Amino acid sequence: MKLILKNSLSNKFIIMRKFKGAKMRRFKALNIHCQNCANTIKNYLEDDFGDVEVDVQNGVVNLKIDDENVENFKNSMKEIGFEIEKEI
Repeated sequence: MKLILKNSLSNKFIIMRKFKGAKMRRFKALNIHCQNCANTIKNYLEDDFGDVEVDVQNGVVNLKIDDENVENFKNSMKEIGFEIEKEI
């Protein structure tokens, strides 16, 4: 199944494919310093990626995602100032 979603802040359209292969993944992100950072990430991503958990202390973002949407996720994070350092 293919979903075409409009990213509300950047006004861009992104294509997301929902596959059964989606699994929980963890990403180390730069510049996460406080709860406001976590709220910004959650509010920006949840419409496009579903539930997003942010561990402020460790700068880690957790979400259920498949391989085909990882680049969209990384690009979305970068748009709001939280570049992904690596998957952990």
